This record gives sequence, structure tokens and C-alpha cells, in this order.
Amino acid sequence: MTTEIENKKYQSILYEMATPGVAKIVLNRPDALNAFDGKMQQEVTQALRIAKDAAEVKVVVITGAGRAFCAGQDLVASPASLTDIENWLRTMYRPMLQALDTLGKPSLAMVNGVAAGAGMALAIACDFRVASTKAKFITAFAKIGLVPDSGMSYNLPRLVGVGRAQEMLSLGRDLTADEAINWGLVTRVAAPEELEARTLEMANYLANSPLLAYKMTRSMLHQSLDLSLDEALTLEEKNQGIAGSSHDFHEGIAAFQTKRAPVFKGE
Repeated sequence: MTTEIENKKYQSILYEMATPGVAKIVLNRPDALNAFDGKMQQEVTQALRIAKDAAEVKVVVITGAGRAFCAGQDLVASPASLTDIENWLRTMYRPMLQALDTLGKPSLAMVNGVAAGAGMALAIACDFRVASTKAKFITAFAKIGLVPDSGMSYNLPRLVGVGRAQEMLSLGRDLTADEAINWGLVTRVAAPEELEARTLEMANYLANSPLLAYKMTRSMLHQSLDLSLDEALTLEEKNQGIAGSSHDFHEGIAAFQTKRAPVFKGE
């Protein structure tokens, strides 16, 4: 297992197995509300790559230590993020977001408090979000004269629609947890004392799901907005042929017929 050996390598995050099959990455700069500095971005990227290659990891949960999820970029700790923003985004944020996008396994953001700017962008880049009733989602960029970055211009309109994304980004509309679930930005909302249990409940469900079908479904949904109906039907036919010949499909049918719980292998 990864866990303790990996934890010793990190300065700004924790990386551990929360339950069998579920890895947890904790942004661990609580005194700075877990704002990103270069070290944290590099360590999150490294942890995601380790999780991708680790056979024992089926699902990844990302959260923050203390009272915040992530307050965005730490401009004081990383002055280069201000003097050469374009290069900072390319060399620091892009690898981290690409590592999350190509993880090939379900990802959940456990949003325990404020998620602002790039912190919100990281949360909405995950496949699912479970938010504390104390969570708040803040785009932040327009308030300091910037455009959205860290994948927010891509992910936000896909979750809430272009109109609501424009409202958040251009009118500075912040969302509470209750507003976020009504807008479709988060998957579930939980009381602070129940947040981890509710998140791990979802993560454990996903860890025992047919991950091959999950991976293909996620890819199909991400492609769907750029496909014609005919192209989407072709992709469905191709992927259903693959899924229909998989171990997981045959296991699912056998389990249904014998009235037992399926044991999926993701293959």
C-alpha cells in the first residue's frame, strides 16, 4: 500500500488510504487556508500520478485540512504566479489538472469549507463534489481583473450552464452549499460532522462499481457536447460492444441471476 511511506515525501499535502480502494489527498496548508504554492501543486500532481498507477487505488478523494478546502493561489508564497501568470499556469496548473483528468478512476472533492479561485477550479474538475453546509464557492477572478483559469472556463459551464457560469464569473456571484446543489454544482451536501462519512460512502460505492464502464461513460459524456447524434450513436455502439464483452458485464449478469452482490474487477 502507499500510505505512510508516501506521506513522508510530502511537505504540503497528505496522501493516505482512507478505506480499502479509496486514496485521500489532503491539501495541508491550513494556516494559509490551503492556498496553492508551487510545492503543493507539484505534490498534488505527483500524488495523482501515483494513485493512477496504484492497483490498490480505485477512487481518489481530495479535501483540505482545517476550515478551508482551498483559497486559490497563494500570491505571497509564490510571487512568480503574479510576474509571469501565463507560464505559471502552463507549468504548475496544467500538469495538475491533466493528471486529474487522465486519472482513469473516479475523483471526489470533499469540500469542507471555502473553495475559491483555483481551489474552486480543482473542486469542479473532480467528477463529484460532496460539500459541507459551511462550504462556499467563489470564482474570485473578476474581482482582481483576471479571466477564469485552471480549467474553470471549461468545467463550470458544463456543470451549471453558460448563463449561470457567466453570472458567477462576471457578476461575482458566490454560492453557498445549498445554492450550489440547486445549481447542479455539487452532488451532495452534508453537515460538517457527517461530511467525511457521506463522502466515503460514495467513494466506497464507486470503488466497488464496474470501473471499466465508469471510465468509458465519463469519456463519452465529456465528448458528447462536441458530437453530432450520429457520432454519439456510433461511439455508444463501439463502447457497448467493449463493455458487453468484459468480465464486469458477465459478472454483473451472473450476480443478478444468482441474487448475489457482484465482484467487479474493472476489466
